[in-house]
This record gives sequence, structure tokens and C-alpha cells, in this order.
Amino acid sequence: MEDKKDEVLAYIRANPGCLSSGVNDAVRRKASWADWIFTRRDIDALIQEGLVEERLYRGMSMFYPVNEQ
Repeated sequence: MEDKKDEVLAYIRANPGCLSSGVNDAVRRKASWADWIFTRRDIDALIQEGLVEERLYRGMSMFYPVNEQ
């Protein structure tokens, strides 16, 4: 499956506080059952690179872009 980190990052920047399911719907359009896994992998890579921050709210992971200063 192709890497869509740039699209994932753009979506998170445009929609701070989004859930991985929202990112997946926008970037991969739910084309297959495995898409959520690939989307989450891209998000995890962005977190490791320091571009995205994961915050837990009532048991849900919400994603925010890291402020670039």
C-alpha cells in the first residue's frame, strides 16, 4: 500500500482534533478494510517524526499538528 503521509498530515493540519477514522475516510475513502491500518501506520510515523501529536480524550485518540515555530 502506498505511503500517504503528506495527505494525512495535510488533513490533520486542516482538521485539528480529528480521529483516525476521519483521516481514513478523507484520505483513502474506505476503499478496503485494511485502509484503517495503513492510515494509522502513517499517523504513527508522523508522531515519531514530531509532526503530529496524539491526545487522548475520553478514551479516543485525537490528532493535532505540532506547532511549527
